[in-house]
Amino acid sequence: MVCRLKNGDFLHDLAAVSPHHGAHISSAGPVRHLCPIYHRLELVECAGHGRGPAGGAVVSIRRPVGPIGRDDPHGGTNHHAFLRLHGGPYRFALQAGHRRRHRRPGFSHDPAVQRPRQPPAVMTGSRQTSLTFYHAWSSSASRKVRLCLAEKGLTYVGKALDLGRFQHHSAWYKALNPSGIVPCLLVDGLALVESNLIDEYLDEAFPEPALMPDDPAARYEVRRWSKYVDDVCLPAVQKPNWTRSMYPIAKLWSDAELEQRLAAIPTQERRDLWRRMARNPFSEAEIDAALDILEDMTLRIEAYLENSSGPWLFGHRLTLADLHAAPYVIRFEEERPGRLRPLTARWWDALRARPSWSTAEIGSYEDDSARTAAEAIKDPA
Repeated sequence: MVCRLKNGDFLHDLAAVSPHHGAHISSAGPVRHLCPIYHRLELVECAGHGRGPAGGAVVSIRRPVGPIGRDDPHGGTNHHAFLRLHGGPYRFALQAGHRRRHRRPGFSHDPAVQRPRQPPAVMTGSRQTSLTFYHAWSSSASRKVRLCLAEKGLTYVGKALDLGRFQHHSAWYKALNPSGIVPCLLVDGLALVESNLIDEYLDEAFPEPALMPDDPAARYEVRRWSKYVDDVCLPAVQKPNWTRSMYPIAKLWSDAELEQRLAAIPTQERRDLWRRMARNPFSEAEIDAALDILEDMTLRIEAYLENSSGPWLFGHRLTLADLHAAPYVIRFEEERPGRLRPLTARWWDALRARPSWSTAEIGSYEDDSARTAAEAIKDPA
């Protein structure tokens, strides 16, 4: 996130990677002209991503501890410069410790050769923070995040949870995600939940390639589409999904086993769904009505593509809107093959031809359900 700060009459261009972490200043440039002691800096601009302009400061995303040497105009060193971004509306405070009046041996005033005394870990295209992803291979929400991770070229430790064994409702997992659903992404130990929000976080924290439009109105439309997918398409796809995968498991439980399992589910909505799967599964008419909803989604995709300036839903750039539709289109295609309209079929072929599709390892629902059960992690002791 490129930021411009004002301190008196000076403007300083900084670059922060994420609004969720503190950050150290890790290189020289305009920042070297700041006063030795800072109290408050005015935020002038905060937009976009990247390292900032040439000569600007690069800000790390690692823990905000440890001293950093910094040249100042008076010949001393500003010790422990620290930048923290507070949640919206954003406010910056730059804190500094004591000034040391001596120069360290070999320390140069030339910004091109200055180095911090303890180099922080700086986000670059070849380095990333630690990512651990709890998911299920067949989960539509998990597939959305896997596609986003793949488009970003991010590596992560994947940990599949067996939903049939209620691993997502175990105490250790609910400590990470109290709602007891997948997926959950750990970013240096920070638990992120809700697939749409996870993907937006990834797009901000790892800005290349961008998966949101530049135009605010178009960004709004992407978010509106993603909300439609969650509010309308997710409940619809659950009917065939749960009938195919959960009913064969739940129908075998005794009444006592059912009540024991329901007690571990944190939300009433999910308890009701599991109770129904065990005793009163969805009828074929209900499943057909749900598939009609998914077919309506494909007609909406066709309409978006008719008005798009490029091959994707919002023009020439692939966005989260395309990725968020994909898990529901594949399930519709599996249940009602050959029903996609021409533009949607072309869009669907292009999406599956991208390297991210194979990287995300999205298979058939039946195969991915079996894979999740086979590859599920062991519950922590």
